[in-house]
Amino acid sequence: MSSSLKSGGKHARCDVLKRAQAALGFLMLFLFFFGIAGRGFSPVSVDAAVVGDIGVHGLRSITSAELLDLLGLQKGQPIDADSVRSGIKRAFLKGVFEDIAVDVSDNDPAEVVVRVQEHVRIRKVLIEGDYDVSRKLLLDLLPLKQGQVMRYDLIDRSAEELKEKLAYYGFPQSVVVLKPEQTSDPYEMRLIAHVETGAPLIIRDILLPGEGKEMTDALRIGAGTGMTRKDWTMSLSACARV
Repeated sequence: MSSSLKSGGKHARCDVLKRAQAALGFLMLFLFFFGIAGRGFSPVSVDAAVVGDIGVHGLRSITSAELLDLLGLQKGQPIDADSVRSGIKRAFLKGVFEDIAVDVSDNDPAEVVVRVQEHVRIRKVLIEGDYDVSRKLLLDLLPLKQGQVMRYDLIDRSAEELKEKLAYYGFPQSVVVLKPEQTSDPYEMRLIAHVETGAPLIIRDILLPGEGKEMTDALRIGAGTGMTRKDWTMSLSACARV
């Protein structure tokens, strides 16, 4: 009996402790979400405030003055959520930023902190491998260019497009692998293009009706020569004029 009462009392104390812990947890969540726990920074949500000191972090491609002008932020001027949202939209039109955040303190005047994350760009495109076309042609045919934003989602598609273009130039067995490589600058990448053009397309034989000498002369090609789709198109145009 005694053991049972002690056990029951222990369980009762545990239940009370659990209820107290749950209530304390709820209270902490309430204080956190309603800002009673302390003052600090928060996304702009007030109807209006006056701008005090302004801090800018993560910026490198344009000046702080230009960014603040785009955002419509100026010390001593009023600030509200709608104007900041409009300013952020204007800043995104520059095509420079991946993310923009504006935080405003509860102080009066309000301290404003602007944090930006810029797009990573392609610093340089490097061509390597065994290829039978010029490096300049490969750079011209590759959709991703030096100075562009590094679009990781377009890497595979760009490799496929380059393969298709090389097939047009007479190399249907080309292999293209694109690999981004980080530079010392966190906002710049090198793009390494490994290209193997493979064996060129070769004309095995030309079959023409009749003697076809004039047609063969117009084609300006012969068996055993390499042939690109571009050359083939030009040759067919020449034949049409015969």
